[in-house]
Amino acid sequence: MIDLILIQKRWKSSVMNCRTFQSADISSDHSLVLCNIKLRLKQRQIKPQQNHRFEINQLKNQATKKLYQEKLNANLQRIIETDSIDEHATKIERAIEEALQTTITTTKRAKNPWISEQTLNLADEKRRVKQIKSISTQNAKLYKDLCNRVRKSARQDKEKWIRDKCDEIEKGLNVGNTRQAYSLIKTLKKKFVPRTTAIKNEDGTMAQSKDNVKERWTQYCSDLYKDDGGGDEIVRELENISPSYQDDSQDILYSEVNQAIQTLKSNKSPGSDGITAEMIQAGGEQLIHQIHALCNKAWNQGAIPKEWGKSILVPIPKKGDLNECSNYRTISLINHTSKILLIILLNRLKYRLDPYLAEEQAGFRKDRSTVQQILTLRLLAEKAKRQGIKIYNCFIDFRKAFDTIKHNIIWAVLKSYGIGNKILALLQNIYEQAQSAVRVDKQIGEWFHTSVGTRQGDPLSPLLFITYLERVMDKAIQTDSGISISGTLVNNLRFADDINMIQEDRNMLLKQTERLQTVATQAGLTINTGKTKTLVFGGPNIEQPIQISGNISLIVSYAFIHHDFGIHYGVKPLVPNAIEGQ
Repeated sequence: MIDLILIQKRWKSSVMNCRTFQSADISSDHSLVLCNIKLRLKQRQIKPQQNHRFEINQLKNQATKKLYQEKLNANLQRIIETDSIDEHATKIERAIEEALQTTITTTKRAKNPWISEQTLNLADEKRRVKQIKSISTQNAKLYKDLCNRVRKSARQDKEKWIRDKCDEIEKGLNVGNTRQAYSLIKTLKKKFVPRTTAIKNEDGTMAQSKDNVKERWTQYCSDLYKDDGGGDEIVRELENISPSYQDDSQDILYSEVNQAIQTLKSNKSPGSDGITAEMIQAGGEQLIHQIHALCNKAWNQGAIPKEWGKSILVPIPKKGDLNECSNYRTISLINHTSKILLIILLNRLKYRLDPYLAEEQAGFRKDRSTVQQILTLRLLAEKAKRQGIKIYNCFIDFRKAFDTIKHNIIWAVLKSYGIGNKILALLQNIYEQAQSAVRVDKQIGEWFHTSVGTRQGDPLSPLLFITYLERVMDKAIQTDSGISISGTLVNNLRFADDINMIQEDRNMLLKQTERLQTVATQAGLTINTGKTKTLVFGGPNIEQPIQISGNISLIVSYAFIHHDFGIHYGVKPLVPNAIEGQ
């Protein structure tokens, strides 16, 4: 038979059908052969370029640090006074990168750091024998023996690695190095988080290719940080306030820059420029002088380098269906060089704004903590028990509070507190240039503008938020009713966006909560009625639920700033829950 179809053995399973047909009506003794083939082609996976990280721990060596500073100082000579602010920032970034490339080595994170060199050599030998095991039975037995030895050696390596880590944890705790100890504990107890390669589109269909997944994440986050307008009424009211403005014309001092650099937190991921806090802190005086000059350019021009406005969003899974974007939270990575200017602005704003913040607010403020709030709630519970009265608590939860504040309102709020035009113009420019991109599977999506909410990862964001919330609460709480504790009237407690409204009368609590909802809505904040709860000291809870856009649940206990408060005056810390939540 000479009429046939040849196919490689590897494609044999792809042949679905093969047959011959009668010859065509021509002078030929050949038959027509037809074959149906079904191909299952695998999509080629192009691995993204690996970003090798610099081994910054080498900068702790004094000789290496000195060499790094010498290389860096030589590179910084390229900067001239007439450079634009963007050129100045770019030259600093390149100077640091080039100095690192010639000074320290890069590292690639090991997939299994516990594997020893001996195990790797056994694995190489096993791989070599595998190629020749079919030649003889002896080779097949040798291959099987090597497989067992590799498994045993790997198991012993991992056990030894865990023992060594436990010894390091114990040593760290003994010398008071809790950061190292808890970092190692986190490494050992790290749970497996399944990584999904697909995400649901807005219409419920699945986006599966990497490009489609990136596009979906970009669409979701850009919609999340898009301003839908509003807030004009509050802005007009704030414009009627005539504050006394403070002088803000003083240039940024060298000492402010130096202090801000020392304040940068170590062991943090870099932003889009790849520069970490350790690289800046090891740079020496010449680098500080250049950053000082750059910060003053930004201060006097009222504008920042474009690269400083960029932030990379990294989705972190929470719980639930991991194919839903809403079941992720995002962390933001911003450039550490930009944080220096932001810390300076924070220090200048803090002492001006802190006197205007209410005593009830304990979040993100110096020398304040949850202790005062917990003590106050304990006193309220004891008062209800001692006097046989009921004290009504409504624990308010805002939906994505930090991500929904309106920029036009925050500028009006700062102006109403007397913040000068120079610092205000710079803050506005920072937010006007704010751009974000989502990093998924080591690939970065398209950049988009964020027009609502505070910038994640920005040292200024907590202060801006509680200042924003202060004006909301000022307008919402226009009453002298509440509970008296040692002559002090208490009708609310706050820890950042965690708010507890307090009244002795249910109707007054309802009125106060409704007022807060109205003002918060005008300011772009939304009360999450599903997570907002009511608790009555001196229960049982037999009253009708409070209604604001839906019933607010009456509960017998509530966890407020890691303490469980109950209707029968019980208060206990939620230490186990707090640990599990980490």
